[in-house]
Amino acid sequence: MAKYVRSGNVGLVGILLVSALALVSGALSGVAFHLAGRYFYIVGIFPLLWGLLVGAGTAYGVRQGKCRSALIGAAAGLVAGASSYGLFQVLGNLHHRELVRAAWSGKASSDQDLDRWYDEGLSKSFGGTGFWAQLSLRAQAGISLRSHGSSGNGKSPTLTGIGVFLYWLAELAVVAGIALALPMAAAKEPFCEPCEAWYEKKDLIGIRRASLEEARSRLAAGDYSGLAACFTPDRQDGILSLEKCSRGCNGQVRVKLTAIVRDKRGKTVSRKTAFEDMVTPELAETLQRAAAGPGAPPPGGIGGAVPPFAT
Repeated sequence: MAKYVRSGNVGLVGILLVSALALVSGALSGVAFHLAGRYFYIVGIFPLLWGLLVGAGTAYGVRQGKCRSALIGAAAGLVAGASSYGLFQVLGNLHHRELVRAAWSGKASSDQDLDRWYDEGLSKSFGGTGFWAQLSLRAQAGISLRSHGSSGNGKSPTLTGIGVFLYWLAELAVVAGIALALPMAAAKEPFCEPCEAWYEKKDLIGIRRASLEEARSRLAAGDYSGLAACFTPDRQDGILSLEKCSRGCNGQVRVKLTAIVRDKRGKTVSRKTAFEDMVTPELAETLQRAAAGPGAPPPGGIGGAVPPFAT
């Protein structure tokens, strides 16, 4: 039994493509969530969606750039997620400055006076006028978790001071963590090196929950003919699948058995790989024929190769 081993290869063009799409998706997401946050902000949900958007954009770059390096994918996602959240905070600082200027507008003769008062207040309280000083001012004012906004406009702050920084750190961890995980997983997917093409996946048939261990044992032993008793059209508990080069070459095929755990309402809780093996096209064809049932026509292909993908 042999598992797929990725090469870790990636060219310069691939690195540039992954990096570009990661940064673009990060920048767009940072701006979008800042603008949305001026009106409403759903605590817990927005960081998850944010990480998914940045991670999906970076994973798309991994696919398009044919990046098989999980390290490059993870690094690009991490940088994109962190920079996206940093941009979000920069825009938040600028917006907070505008709110303060608007509140003081009737007390100054010019915009220059407003800016001078604001900077003098920052320097006196926080020792500077830059990013961290502005962030500290916002943390001191506090945030309301119901709206994620400033505590102004009559809102009582839910968090202030160090609590705000801890909350921001938690959000950053969620966004960057998801943005890291998706492209890293994408880079680990099977890739045909001779054809320079990603594998495509076909789910063959479901496996009964009570038969998952038997199916795993039979697959490990190469006893495909004895798998029929484990099959079911229902794919709720387990799925037997094949993954093969999308260009239909005679390279090895990945056989995968996935066990699915569901809660009482039938929602998927987790998916776990119960078995994985790289096999020859001939063995894959035998397995595909067994899943199709007795009397089914052969999957086709030349020289026993599995076509991409016959149904």
